[in-house]
Amino acid sequence: LGDVESTAKAYAELKAQEKVDSLEIGGRNLVLNGDFSNGLEHFPIVANSLDIIEGEAYGGKNGARLIMTVPSTITPRQPLKFVLGVGETFLVQVKVKEISGDFSQMTCRLRNKFDPQLHTVKELGDDWKLFIYSYTNNTDNPIIDTDAFGWYNTTGEFILSDIKAEKGTKATDWTPAPEDQVSTVEF
Repeated sequence: LGDVESTAKAYAELKAQEKVDSLEIGGRNLVLNGDFSNGLEHFPIVANSLDIIEGEAYGGKNGARLIMTVPSTITPRQPLKFVLGVGETFLVQVKVKEISGDFSQMTCRLRNKFDPQLHTVKELGDDWKLFIYSYTNNTDNPIIDTDAFGWYNTTGEFILSDIKAEKGTKATDWTPAPEDQVSTVEF
């Protein structure tokens, strides 16, 4: 029995180490102005209604009120600059308060052809939820930049806050994009 227990323990330790070794912690936010501190800068208005709300989003910060009436149009949308190599994972997270509609029915869209899957929904309190999406590039080529990143596929009214897109397999807390922390005076 001792040999079986020690073999089982060694196997469990090996599997745990393999999981740790394969973990890629995310980090750098690719979304500019993901906290809407600069209004709707970097978020062009398309077919749906997107308005800035001041101090009413998660944690008393700014956010965006999204009224989706045209579910086939990606809103809010923003081009992202990055390279996602073959086998690499891309994570997207957004804090959402559902006024009407079901945000879990929204499809996250990357480059108008890749759909990161809803991975986790976490209750944050006060009717706020954190939605985390994940996409692993299983194509034969790297994905270079994207002209359209955002959500589509359902109607409703939602308040969005703290949007983050990052490379890695483990989502990290929201941080601003490095470009959002540098003033034009510093160039």
